[in-house]
Amino acid sequence: MEADQVEDLVKTALSCGEKTSVRAYRAKSIWFLAYGAALLMGVLLTFWYFRLYGAPPESFWTGVGLAAGFGIYFCFFVPLKLPAYYDENRISAVYDGPLRMNLLGLRLSNRNWLPVVNGARAWSCGVLALFPGLSLAAGPKLWTGTGSFLVLGLLLGGLFLPLYIVGKKYE
Repeated sequence: MEADQVEDLVKTALSCGEKTSVRAYRAKSIWFLAYGAALLMGVLLTFWYFRLYGAPPESFWTGVGLAAGFGIYFCFFVPLKLPAYYDENRISAVYDGPLRMNLLGLRLSNRNWLPVVNGARAWSCGVLALFPGLSLAAGPKLWTGTGSFLVLGLLLGGLFLPLYIVGKKYE
């Protein structure tokens, strides 16, 4: 190998060993309050659904559980900066503890990482706050037949499509 190639290889190896940036819970952010308010609103609306219609179906809990899980991760535990090798290479996947996110066709870097994270935060808080209310307004008929598959498809599409659009905008 030539000297330049060896130097690049050593720099890359050293940068891979760097610690990732500060986690979200160490930074002051409005997302802590937003998540708490969305969770409280979701719990109250789910309580009213129980009172009016009985227990919601499993599909309801799947949507709310996904939003709550993603919200906990993206509002509290996500790294606020990607390692340097994301800026130097074309990488479309992030693997961080329990998170395994792959946005094919989108080059993730520090330039678009925070907008993607904020999009996931907004989706999580929005679904936690609004999904139980929409279920309450529509009633149990929303969950009959193929309605539950349609609702879950819209929920997941509502997560990944905006993340992809925001990521492409800042790519």
